Amino acid sequence: KYARDHWDMTFTSVEPFNEPVSNWWKAEGKQEGCHFSPHAQAAVLKFLRMELDQRGLQDTPIFASDDNTYDEALQNWKSFDAYTRQLVPHINVHGYQKGKGRRDLLHEAARADGKSLWNSEYGEKDPTGLELAHNLNLDFHQLHPNAWCYWQAIDGGGWGLIQGDLTAKTIGKANAKYFVLAH
Repeated sequence: KYARDHWDMTFTSVEPFNEPVSNWWKAEGKQEGCHFSPHAQAAVLKFLRMELDQRGLQDTPIFASDDNTYDEALQNWKSFDAYTRQLVPHINVHGYQKGKGRRDLLHEAARADGKSLWNSEYGEKDPTGLELAHNLNLDFHQLHPNAWCYWQAIDGGGWGLIQGDLTAKTIGKANAKYFVLAH
């Protein structure tokens, strides 16, 4: 059984990283994210736990690491020492490895350490929903996430569940994948 399987969603949590082991983050980038080696992440997680505790926030859980792929998440998680893994009750991963990656091994690692597991961000530009259905099925059968989140509900180029132009502030019609996800 996973530790803290049924989170009370009224709590506050902290997730300090976004795709931290990815190497494309640059100082002048236009998207959130920052590169942190697994060693640096472990140090940040330890300092963050200490700071939260000192501020009376002992019950605030820390989630990590929101890696871009299942394989990165597994490698990153395994690189943490036992104390660092103990600080994180909940593993987040993004689903950008699509139909590839060892979801099963990440699930096994989370389960072995008593952690819940979320696919906290998934997205692709196929408006038909076929790729979404395929990868959602793989996630449910191999990753066994406690939660599954779509990245951007409204966006252009097929990425959104609903067509939209965020710059022009317009919303169009729903892509077929909206209805696939609804089912």
